This record gives sequence, structure tokens and C-alpha cells, in this order.
Amino acid sequence: MSTFLTYHRNPEFFKLRFGREAKRWSIEQIHDLWLRACERGNVRRKELCDYIQEIVKEIPADDRGYHKVYFTHRKRPDGVCYYSFKYEPMFKSHSYSNNDFKIETRDDKLVSMLGGKPFEMGQKFHELEGMSTSLQHRVKHIMWTLIEDQLREKFKNEIPSSVFIIKIGNKRYNVIPKERYSYYHTFELCDEVDDKEIEIT
Repeated sequence: MSTFLTYHRNPEFFKLRFGREAKRWSIEQIHDLWLRACERGNVRRKELCDYIQEIVKEIPADDRGYHKVYFTHRKRPDGVCYYSFKYEPMFKSHSYSNNDFKIETRDDKLVSMLGGKPFEMGQKFHELEGMSTSLQHRVKHIMWTLIEDQLREKFKNEIPSSVFIIKIGNKRYNVIPKERYSYYHTFELCDEVDDKEIEIT
């Protein structure tokens, strides 16, 4: 991600390293990639939610109402972690968290040795979770960093004091000016502009 931004902002670095011109991506092309990544992410999030229902159906809850499954973290293959799922009546859905699995009791040791369905389901959920969010956030970060570069250049003399609208392709988004420093300003991308009018009487 940071490498892409480096080469996009300084294409001469790419040419120096690879001996050819870097492909220049427009904001609109990256925006289109982000929208497609969001669509894919929505599908994968549904798969994640559906799999939670499988887990709570297959894995019995403990005496505190938690369904626990175990997995090996991609970045820490030498340790075991676990997800715990619990039904939240207020939201009418299951919440979950993940933690390192520490062997503190005899039962914990047995769990770590037995493996089986809690480990199989935990590992699958871990993979689904990773696929459901990572790409769209990486693409959005690249897109917004490049957009902020343009906004800083456009507003280098006068930063707007209220929400304004940017247009990318055929979509329009609200943007809020954020922190203001002497030579550096940040902005926040908000929801797509909805042209529907709400009448207040």
C-alpha cells in the first residue's frame, strides 16, 4: 500500500527501480476499484455472518454463554488464539471478540491437544474475517490519500469552514474539513450525497 503511494507520487522511483514507466492510475479508476472491493466485501461479510450462525449451532456454549472456537493467527503461527461468540439480546445478534489462548487449567490443556471441530471452524472463520475487510480498506486508504493531496493543493490558501461536496465519476460525496495546521490539512470522507428531499412541516 505505502509502496503504491510512493511510486504514484514519485514515478521516477519506479522507473529507476524497474527500468520502465509506472502505470498511472486516475482517482476515478481507483474509486471504481474501491466500489468493486466494497461489493465483494459485502458478499464476504454475509458469508461471515452466516458462518457465525453455523458456529453457534455446532459449538455448545460454556457456562457463561460463550461459544469458543480456536485458530492459529496468520502473523503468529506459533501461538493459538480463540474467538468467543455471545448472543446480545439488545442487538438481536451475536457479538464476538478474539484473544490469545493461554493454557491455565487442565481443561485448557485438553482443548489445545484435542483439536477437532472447534479448531476447524475457528480457522475457517479467521480466514473469512480476513477476506471480508482487508481489500476495500487498503484501496480506500490509497484513494483517500491521493484525494487529500489534491484537496490540500486546491485549498492551500483558504480551507473551507463547512461540509463541501466532491465528485468522482458519477458519484458525489460529502467531505468534512478536519485538523488544520500551518502547512498541512486533513479531510474526512463522508457518505455519498443523497439527492432525496425530506419535507419538514
